[in-house]
Amino acid sequence: THQAGMRKLFLLACLLAGALARPPQSHAPRHYGGDDEHDSDDHDHHYHHHDHYYHHEDDDGHHEDPHDSDDHEDAHFIKVHSGGSENGGQYGGHGYHESSTGHFIKVYHSNQQVDHHEHHEEEEQEEEEEEPQRHHGYYGGDCCDGDDFCEWEGWSTDPPDCDCTKDCDCGDCACHTDADQSSHLDQLTHQAGVISDLLDSYMSPEDIHEEFAGLADDLNELDGSACEHHKDFQCGGENPHCIGHTLVCDGHSDCDNDSDEDEYHCHVATEQGSHWVGSVVYDHCTRRKPDAMDLTIKSVTTLSWFTASPQVVAQVKVEKKTDESHSYSNFEIHGHWDAAERELFLSPPEEDGLALTCKFHGHDHDMCVGHVVRQISMEPCAEFIFRRT
Repeated sequence: THQAGMRKLFLLACLLAGALARPPQSHAPRHYGGDDEHDSDDHDHHYHHHDHYYHHEDDDGHHEDPHDSDDHEDAHFIKVHSGGSENGGQYGGHGYHESSTGHFIKVYHSNQQVDHHEHHEEEEQEEEEEEPQRHHGYYGGDCCDGDDFCEWEGWSTDPPDCDCTKDCDCGDCACHTDADQSSHLDQLTHQAGVISDLLDSYMSPEDIHEEFAGLADDLNELDGSACEHHKDFQCGGENPHCIGHTLVCDGHSDCDNDSDEDEYHCHVATEQGSHWVGSVVYDHCTRRKPDAMDLTIKSVTTLSWFTASPQVVAQVKVEKKTDESHSYSNFEIHGHWDAAERELFLSPPEEDGLALTCKFHGHDHDMCVGHVVRQISMEPCAEFIFRRT
């Protein structure tokens, strides 16, 4: 039974040596050993070097290892001692490792002992280094060594100073590394950018004021002002009353709220050099039935004695496209800016008596609703939407 166990252990040692060594070259079997007899079966030595087997014992009971010599060129071998646990003190202190069968094994590689426990501990240490450690609830930080920094994480209007190096008890203070701080700064920068974008998307106070003023004008048009259209101007405010068109933007305030002299009405939206493109909505009266209309403002002139109605000269091109033809016509038209109505008026260019108006609603200075009107009645018969280009 003892010999069968030794054979199994020897085979196991051979497999272990083969796993540690490169594939060995073939050698003829050799036998190392002397003529000494074994003192006890408990002190048998077994060596395996590729195909070599060694079994030897000194006269004094100590086991001589021919592989411990510096002159030995063999690179891979295993030394096995049989014996009970009472031999553990002798072999355990010299690099031997006890197997589950009570034997002691020492493995050599390149004439150096291989310590399996040492390699195993190095692997465990590498795994521990890969896994970040938690300190006071945060990864990476270790404020106890003084290299990292503490930061108050609680809720207080007067946060205390954090110092975790004294007793390593941070409490409501959090321990951060430089990487934590960098990540935190990145998050704050991103949040600041989001807030900035939100603020940029809000309307400015000036735009809000203009928007409300435009809504007020629209309400006045819907409710009616008891003022005659195209002749009177409704002052509005707490004391609404009507004044004549010619008094609007004349340089003198005639309304209690000064609305007749504000920038909203006195600014000429169709300023000199501006270009507008109109798309047709409907057309019930023009002869050419244009698909589009181009409007270019050539000049705007304000007369000192009639500031309420600046004079305007415009170039108008009407265009018509069909499958068979492409036609267009150009007109230079004179007109004026009606400050009270915030409307451009262009006189009829032909004898048909059709004039062109373009009225601005609210505070949108880049779009106006154009109408072709019969000059005598000012009744619209065609509509175009003009947009600034």
